Amino acid sequence: MKSLPEPSPATSMAPHAIARILGESSGFVTTASYRRRARPGRIEVRYPSPWSRPVSTPLMRAVRYDRYGPPEVMGVREIPRPVPGVGEGLVRVHATGVNAVEARVRAGGLRVLTGRGFPRPVGADFAGRIAEIGPGGDPGLVGRAVWGALDPLKSGATQEYLAVGADSYAEAPSGLDLVEAAALPTAGITAELMLDTVNLREGERALVVGASGGVGNAALQLAAARGAHVAAVCGCVNLDFCREWGAAEAYAHEDGLDADPFDAILDVHGTGLRSLRRRLRPGGRIVTVAAKGIGAVVASALTPGPRIAMVQTRTTRARLERLTELVERGELRPAVDRVYDMEGLPEAHAAIATGHSRGKRVIRVASEES
Repeated sequence: MKSLPEPSPATSMAPHAIARILGESSGFVTTASYRRRARPGRIEVRYPSPWSRPVSTPLMRAVRYDRYGPPEVMGVREIPRPVPGVGEGLVRVHATGVNAVEARVRAGGLRVLTGRGFPRPVGADFAGRIAEIGPGGDPGLVGRAVWGALDPLKSGATQEYLAVGADSYAEAPSGLDLVEAAALPTAGITAELMLDTVNLREGERALVVGASGGVGNAALQLAAARGAHVAAVCGCVNLDFCREWGAAEAYAHEDGLDADPFDAILDVHGTGLRSLRRRLRPGGRIVTVAAKGIGAVVASALTPGPRIAMVQTRTTRARLERLTELVERGELRPAVDRVYDMEGLPEAHAAIATGHSRGKRVIRVASEES
């Protein structure tokens, strides 16, 4: 086998990258592998036999983009359907939720974490039915309605089929259709983590900042279910919406906050945290979920007064099962702002940027009958 100098990333492409691109664009499974030899700086490249025939694989529709940029960089294309690995389930996706962090990733705002690998997938929250189980899994799960969420920095749920590990999905709550279910995983888990972080108790005064969006709406509902007196801060057009979903008081961002001090503050926006910190009673707690608040979080650790905590969400089966309990007890309901088809995802991202969401925007990937 001929040894070749290791290719320069600037002038050539590794065989495995060529194989991935060919696979996504042509619908064929290609084979190309490489391994390092003992001699440093050189690799051995193995190419498929010229007499081998490509193996056809089923295609599916998926949203991808080839560069960071505005919502219009996203588009629907056909790529090979994934095959579930050991312990994985293949989900026939019916709907996916749209999260603000996904729009930030697509715009390139988190490229230091997401890198420059393209094409990139989109979407974290999903709901659908198990179509196939990989080796070692329980075949009795086939046909079950499930929900779950992926890492939002990697994502990939906005496609017709999704292969996911057992810890990333759980049986969906009874009483919700799959579009409603897709609106809750990330928002609900994040809100529950925020409430646990501030240890919100019955009878306390709680303030939810950014209460009309997906996470804020879930936090508002769960805080009220714990018996807290909940105040909401949102856009002036959403004041009545927040009251309908459990807020005892509602204040507009534009008008400032003129209220008694709070025992706990749950912030979604990440701005104005220093002034919010001064709205706490002695012994009060404050938490944010927004990365843009990291400066205030660090400063609070270096100055007198309450520390600002920050929550990072990670989906697990246990957290999804806990969320199912909350839904089935009636403590949490999905607030769906609008439903789009896959081609409407750019419009959904553009709408999120306005900051006037009422709950979650959801992408319908397929009907429940398909």
